[in-house]
Formats: sequence, structure tokens, C-alpha cells
Amino acid sequence: MSIWECAKCLGDNPAESESCEWCDTARDEADATRVHRQEAPDSRQQEIEAARAERLHQELDKLEEESARLWAAERQRRLVAQLEVIDSMTVSDRRACLRGLQLELHPDKHQRRRQPHAQALFLLVQARWQEDDQTRHQRRAKEASAREEAETRRCQEEEDAEQLKRRQECHEEDEEAEQLRRQKVAKEKFLQLEEERRRREVERGDLERRLNEERRQRYQAEKAKAQARKAKGKLPEHLSMILGSGKGSEMHKQSSVAQQQPKQKEEATADKSESEDEAEVITFESVAGEQVRTERARKRQQVKVREEQQRLWQGKDVPAIRVNVSDIQSHLCTIAASRNWIISDVKDFVETDHQVPAGQQRLLLGDRDVDDAEVLADLTAAAELNLVMIPCSIKYSHIDDFWEAFQTTWRVLQFASPSLRANRLIVRLALRKDWRAIQSASPALRSDRKLAKAALKQDGMALEVLAKEFQEDRSLALLAVRQNWRALRLLPAGLQADPVLAAAAVEQSAEAMEHVAPEMFGNRDFMLIMVQRDGLALKAAAAELQVDRQVVLAAIKQNPKAIMYASQKLRADPVLHAVLGSNPETARYLRLESGSRTQSDVSTFDEHNRGFTPSYANTELMAKFRGDGYRNFQEMSAAFRSGALRQAFLNRGDERTKEK
Repeated sequence: MSIWECAKCLGDNPAESESCEWCDTARDEADATRVHRQEAPDSRQQEIEAARAERLHQELDKLEEESARLWAAERQRRLVAQLEVIDSMTVSDRRACLRGLQLELHPDKHQRRRQPHAQALFLLVQARWQEDDQTRHQRRAKEASAREEAETRRCQEEEDAEQLKRRQECHEEDEEAEQLRRQKVAKEKFLQLEEERRRREVERGDLERRLNEERRQRYQAEKAKAQARKAKGKLPEHLSMILGSGKGSEMHKQSSVAQQQPKQKEEATADKSESEDEAEVITFESVAGEQVRTERARKRQQVKVREEQQRLWQGKDVPAIRVNVSDIQSHLCTIAASRNWIISDVKDFVETDHQVPAGQQRLLLGDRDVDDAEVLADLTAAAELNLVMIPCSIKYSHIDDFWEAFQTTWRVLQFASPSLRANRLIVRLALRKDWRAIQSASPALRSDRKLAKAALKQDGMALEVLAKEFQEDRSLALLAVRQNWRALRLLPAGLQADPVLAAAAVEQSAEAMEHVAPEMFGNRDFMLIMVQRDGLALKAAAAELQVDRQVVLAAIKQNPKAIMYASQKLRADPVLHAVLGSNPETARYLRLESGSRTQSDVSTFDEHNRGFTPSYANTELMAKFRGDGYRNFQEMSAAFRSGALRQAFLNRGDERTKEK
């Protein structure tokens, strides 16, 4: 059983007892454990109170010290003014005033905090008390001299400040005048360049008009020759070529040979260089050397662009732009940049802020990579630019590790750093394996003509991922279309109207007609090639070509059904009837009154009704059979199916049977 001991009588008491059984003292006063438990909170509270009192005492001391300092400053100011007045008094009055100040400023007369400050003031009064008349005059002279020097110095400083202000104003005026002069010079230069551009456009327009006029004259001359040969009974050469071999207009080819010879020489030289490049053996040493040269060239380009931007914005306020950089998952940072920054500056900021090395950053604007030397002002005209940062692995940022992975598959180029994507030899090796590697090349290499041709030789659809200017290059467009006719839809409207390009696409597939410019369907040479490829293409030809006998002849030679798209006038042409012969599927498209059409109806009727042998000697029945009472064969067939004509036919058959 637990017990507790009374601290007064030292008697033992049971645990449930609340008072001592021996001396009747309450347990809270006699049990040492409870007494200590009650005193502990009191001592903690005392410590807290003591700390609070100490803080209050320190704050009070600070306030008193600050009050004493302010009193001393104010009293010193008034004391200096009083001493100046006292100096002009008589000796007796002066000593009386100084004595009063001594009594007032004696340290023993002030509080403890003010005593150090009062001591300094008291010593100042005491020094005045001890000086004689000569010393006082000397002191007053020194003070007057000091005041004059101070006033002179102040005036000089004010004069210097005024001169400096005038010089600054003059400098600002000079700068403004210089800026206006530079603006005037820039404007004059711009006007000169604009005038030069207009002059060149006029010259180019004149040259194009002359060339068009020469082509028109050559065409007219060829046309006149063809008409002359036709008058002598000979078919034109280009029509004979179409109907014979199907290779397009020979005259058009001959007329363009002289113009294409210089270009063919250049293309031959370029092809020879490309074949040498393809035959070159590329080793790791050459790739590593090319990588060093590429990185140096990229740095030089960045320095050059920075210098150009500095010259461009020199003396001007550069507008600000906000650059928002995000990764695939979330927003990374917002940079308060200037419009003359380049992408390399943005990468340096991201490297400092997020510890991602600049060489391992890929920045995308929309769906395209941006190069390190591109200027922010060239990327957007808005006040905000949104970029997506894709970090590249260290493995695909160093040439040694990348080369090892590249030997396995070219697709690692998709994950490579921008500097490796700009390596020409790496991209050439990748293109030897697959043309799609051009999509992973740097923007500068996607604008390289040799690499573009290497990709287009594999698939013409590579034109979609190359630089936009290549889609307007006729030679590259022709290479792409010859490789894949679907590349025609990627070309601008001007090249879709090119007869050579359109013909190259249509020769591969008639579906290419969907992407040919509408004006091409009025081009006679092109439509001759088209109808030789597919006679039913006559349907898309212009109205004036559906009247052209040579075009229609070429179409029906390929497909006799093309006669349905010829004009009504040509359907009665005997030459077309001779070409069609007795073909029942096409002769019904000729004019109703033609003999070919009547004979075709009879042949078709007999072919579909072999079980009946009517007598065509009956004039009335033959009139119905041969469609004299109907506008076309369809109406006659419909009447036969309805029963009237069929019943007449059966009745006539029964009569012949009875006669036999």
C-alpha cells in the first residue's frame, strides 16, 4: 500500500488520506511532492515576468537615451545663438550671462542620461569664460573668416552645379540632334532601298513581259506552221506524238531546250557533287571534327547577331517582352527580356534559374525548333512570347555517347541536343538511312539545298518539312513531284499552274488533277497530255478545248467514252464517227439524227433481247424499235420495260410464227 510522509511531523499516512492523521495538516501543505508541483509553475511565471521586465527596462533606457540626444541637439543650437549674442555684450554683462549658463548646464544639475551631453555643453561655456578680450577677438575673426569661406564655397558649388546642368542640357540637345540626324539618314537610306526595290521590280516585270511576249510569238509561229501543215493534209507533230507515243508536245520541248541548257549544266555539276558526297565514307573522327567546327560557327553567329542588335538599337529604348518558358508538364519561369535578346540569352537565364545547361536545352515555338541565334523581335510582334523547353539527356548531348547510340538507329537524332542536330555530317548519315531524319535537323540545315535534294530523292513529301522557300523553288519542286505526285498539293498556286510540274504529276496518277491549278485546264498542251493519259479528263477541260478536234481525237483514242464530253457540234463530225467505228457504248452519245446513232440503237436492242427475232420489215414496228418515236435509247428502253412496246413485239412474233 502506498503512503505519503508529512513534512511537519514526519508521520506516515495512507495514500487516500487528504490530511495528516498525526497533526491534522492538509496534504497540500504537508506532502512535499504536491508542494513542489505547485511551486514549479510559480517559478516559471516569475522567470517570464522577469524577462518581460528586463525588456521593458531596456526599451525605457533606449527611449531615455534618444530623448537625451534630442535635448542635447536642441540645446546646443540655442547655446550657439546665445553665445553669439553674449560676445557683443560688455564684460560685466558677458560674465554674468556665462555664469548663469554654467549653473544651468552643470552635469550635476541634470538627469543621469543627460549628464554626458550636458558635460560637453558645459565645457563650451567654460572655454568662453576663460578667454580674454584678445583671444575672443581672434576667435571671432576666425569664425567670420570660416563663415565667409563657407559662403564662398557654397556659391562656387551652386555655380558649378549650374554649369553642369547647362552642359547636360547642351549634351541632351546634341544627342537629340544626332538622333534626328541618324533618323533622317536611316529614312533616306530606306527610301533609296525602296526606290531600288521598285526599280528592280519594274525591270523584272519588263523582263517577264518580254519573255511572255517572246513565248507568245513563238507559240503563234508554231501555231501558224501547224496550220500550214494541216492545210497541206498533214497532222501536226505534237498531235501525232500524243496519239502515237503519248509523250506530250515535242515542239514545246524543242522550244525550251535552249533556255534549259545553262540550268542543266548547273544541275549536272550539282549532281556530280552530290554523288561524291554520297560516296564519301564518314568516320567518327570526321564527325567529331565537324562538331567542333559547328559549335564554333554557332558561337560566332551568336556574337555577330548580338553586335548587329547593339548597332540597331544604339541610342534607342529597347522595348520589353515577356518570355514564358514551360516544360511539357508545367510553367517554369517568366523572363522580363528585351526585344533585342537572342534565344541563347534565354537559355542562359534558364540555366541560371533551373540549373539546366544551355547546351542541353531545346526550345520550341509552336511546332518548330528555334535556333540560338534567332532574335526575339523576329519571333513575334506581340508583347509576350511562349516557349516550350525540352531538356536533352546527357547521353545525347556529347558526341562520344551519341555516336555509339547513333550506330544502332538514326532515330536518336530526335533526342539529340541542338548542337548535334546542327552537325551536317550526322544529318547526312541519317538521311542515307531515312529521309524523315531531315525533320530532326536544325533550322539552318533544313534550309540547306543539298540536304533538301537528298531527302526529296527518297520521297517528294519531304518538301512538307523543309524550309518554306524550297516549296517555291521550281527545280526542287519538279524533283519532288517526279518522285511522288502527291507533293503537288504542297506547292504554291504559281507552281501548280506550271505545265511541266502538272504534267509530271498527272503522268503518275490521274488523281493529281485535284491539285492542278484551274487555269491549267485551259492550257492546250497540258490537256493533250492529260487526255492521252485518261480520255475522260476531257470532262475537266475548258469549253474552248472541248470544241478542239485534236484534243477530242486524242481523248477518244484513249477512251471512246470521252465523246460524251465533247461539244454538240463535234458529235456530228464524220472524223469522230470514223474513230468511234461501230462501238455501241459510245456511238449513242452522237447526235440523234446521225446514222451511227440509229445503227447503235438497233445493235444494242438486239444484244439485250436475243430471245426475240422480230421482223424489221414492218415499218410501224421498226419505227418504234429504232427509236424514231423516242428522243433517245433510254426512253425506248423504258417504254419496252413498261409493256407497250414489248406487247407489240410479242404480237408481231406470234404472227411470224403462224406464218411459218
